[in-house]
Amino acid sequence: MLDFILKKHLLCDIIIGVVFKTPMSFESIVECSIPLNVQEIGVILAALQLLEHDDENHIAKAYGSAPSLYNRLKEIYDQMDHSNLEPQHDPICEPSF
Repeated sequence: MLDFILKKHLLCDIIIGVVFKTPMSFESIVECSIPLNVQEIGVILAALQLLEHDDENHIAKAYGSAPSLYNRLKEIYDQMDHSNLEPQHDPICEPSF
């Protein structure tokens, strides 16, 4: 159970924060830029919509409001080029209808 809780909170940390593979001083980093394409921002937006109330509270205490982040990302997402977005048909995952 503890392992599940830790993984759940790590996922929240990854969605909001940046995980560095090399040792760095996090105190010196205030802001960073990460180039994301429209699909990647869409994934983050979808994940933010699926947050449970407890997760939103955890994120709010550690980083700030998840709805505010969603709104900022949604504004950027709406301005991006969506012409290359096509439904992805996964042969392994067939619809149930």
